[in-house]
Amino acid sequence: MRFSFLKVWEWACVIGFVAGNVMAGVETAPAASHESHELNRRIKAGFLFTFVKYVDWAPDAFVATSNAVVIGVLGKDPFGPVLETVVEGKKFNDHPVRIERFQRVEDIGACHVLYVSESEKAHLRETLKALRGRKILTVGEMEGFLQKGGQIQLVMEENRLRFDINLGATKEAGLSLSSHLLRVARYLIRPGDDEEERSK
Repeated sequence: MRFSFLKVWEWACVIGFVAGNVMAGVETAPAASHESHELNRRIKAGFLFTFVKYVDWAPDAFVATSNAVVIGVLGKDPFGPVLETVVEGKKFNDHPVRIERFQRVEDIGACHVLYVSESEKAHLRETLKALRGRKILTVGEMEGFLQKGGQIQLVMEENRLRFDINLGATKEAGLSLSSHLLRVARYLIRPGDDEEERSK
């Protein structure tokens, strides 16, 4: 995958934007709290779309130019209309972007990036096992998401949104992530690491 200065700048802007917004510091009034929550959702939605650009998708991921990039949400949707708002008018290599919502893992058809909701926590391991072998980038926020087979976990650190990556899980899914994405990750779990062991 070719990488340009503009792409580096794009990620720098994303990380910088998150770093510049202290979520906890704006919760002093109901209106401010609502605005903070809305901003948080928008940033997470932006990350989901940006992740699409940093996967080296196999040629068969998009059979035709008209095939959409599908960003899915499994379980209770925490985003509401924010996802559609964030991706409106955006394309990836001329492919339109479509949002899909799934109530059960069995309902998942075409999908490229899948956000696994907190509502799936009770049966997370089984859910991720059911997706094993499919070329879907799984993203979640639950504690232990990576250890149970998830690929990217969004985490708040010092009021900044960051992410960790399970390289073993991405490899198992047949996905190759850009080295530039790996460099801006907070932690990487590599194949062979102990469940609690993380390395930069």
